[in-house]
Amino acid sequence: MGAVILTGSQAAESAAHDEEPVYRESPATPQEARNDSEWTARWIWSSVQGLEPNYFVYFRRTFNLHVVPAEEVFVKVSARTEYILYVNGHKIGFGPPVADSRRYYFDLRNIQPYLRKGANVIAARVYSLATATEDTMKVPGGFILQGRVGDVSLNSHNTWKFLV
Repeated sequence: MGAVILTGSQAAESAAHDEEPVYRESPATPQEARNDSEWTARWIWSSVQGLEPNYFVYFRRTFNLHVVPAEEVFVKVSARTEYILYVNGHKIGFGPPVADSRRYYFDLRNIQPYLRKGANVIAARVYSLATATEDTMKVPGGFILQGRVGDVSLNSHNTWKFLV
């Protein structure tokens, strides 16, 4: 079963806007220049509405590498409300950083040290509050990851598997 791609109002900043979220670099991440600034990945979730409160979804994507690159391999990643990212069973990090609730911030993570020749798995545990608080807006759950290893695209899309 593949993930649902969120579009239109599901992927918007809030229910009142029908536009893609605004992304800003977190002050805690490396320079944006290391990755291109255009987002080609898609927000994904386990349901179209994504409004299940207090909800965990596990995402994963498998891919094969003939050669492990010697240079750093960065992915951009974010979630609504938070994520923990894993590569081949190694915890890479969590986020996104606490930030202005009107914007989505992302993290830039180097996954190169955890890649191996042959089969690889990139996975995330994503938590969605999906409830408005004084610090957060009521937005649907969502996960987004963008990156590539050589000619292999890791972008979140409906080909990612998930488990609720």
